[in-house]
Amino acid sequence: MRKIDEETLHKKLREIVENTSICIATLDQYYVRKLKNNNPDIEKIVIYKPILFEELKRKMKQFYRSTI
Repeated sequence: MRKIDEETLHKKLREIVENTSICIATLDQYYVRKLKNNNPDIEKIVIYKPILFEELKRKMKQFYRSTI
């Protein structure tokens, strides 16, 4: 499988399904700051790793509620 960065993956997914919810899990805060240039609300869809399972569940529920 080819390697693909998150930004390219995000764009390709949007091309296939425009109205989809996407959540990013990353360690790279520099990358998130770069994405903020195009999307100031990016923090709403980012989950920083490492993360405890209970915190992950809470964030995913919050993310899901905000996309409905």
